[in-house]
Amino acid sequence: MASISTDISSELDITARRGDTFIMELSVIDPAGNGTHTLPMAAVIVQYANTTGTVDVGDAHKTRYGCKMSIADATTNNEVLSIYSPNYGDNTWAEGDNIAPTATVAGQWYGQSLADGGIDLSACVATSTGKIKIKVPASYMSMEPGVYRYDFQVRYKLYAGLDAEITTWLHGTFTVNADITTGTA
Repeated sequence: MASISTDISSELDITARRGDTFIMELSVIDPAGNGTHTLPMAAVIVQYANTTGTVDVGDAHKTRYGCKMSIADATTNNEVLSIYSPNYGDNTWAEGDNIAPTATVAGQWYGQSLADGGIDLSACVATSTGKIKIKVPASYMSMEPGVYRYDFQVRYKLYAGLDAEITTWLHGTFTVNADITTGTA
C-alpha cells in the first residue's frame, strides 16, 4: 500500500525562561539543498507598505507572505500567546494591536515598530541573510512555567480574493522555565 504525506513541518522543541526577552532566528533553507530560500523582495515591500494603509504596487508585486507563531496550553489547546509578522491575515498592523497576556486573556504581539516586529521577514530577500527573526519582549513572556505546545506557520497569498496557502513549518513543545528576578524592565 502506498502513502503520501503533505505535512512538511519539522518538530523542534523550544525552551525559554519566563520574564526574559525571547529571540529566535530561523535560517530558511531550501530542502532540495540549493542554499538559502529567499522570499521575493515584493513580499517584504508589500508587508511594510501595508502597515500604513492600502498600497497598490501593481499585479506583479502583490505576493504576500506572513507568519504566525502560536503558543497554546498543552492540555486545553487554548492559545496563550500569538506572535505575528506585521501583515498576517491581510490586517493593517497598528501598535495598539499588541495585547499583553494575562491569566485569563491570550496575548498577541505584532511589535513596537517595523524594525522591531514580532516576526521580522525583512532579511528573507535575495540580498540579505535569509533569516526570520522572532522577538518577544520580556513583559509578554509572562506565562506560567510549564510545558506548552506551539506551531509556526507561513501564510502566502498571491492576490486579494484568493484563499491564502497556510503551511506549518515548525511544531513542538514550548517549555517555559521559572524565573527568580522579576520587574527589571
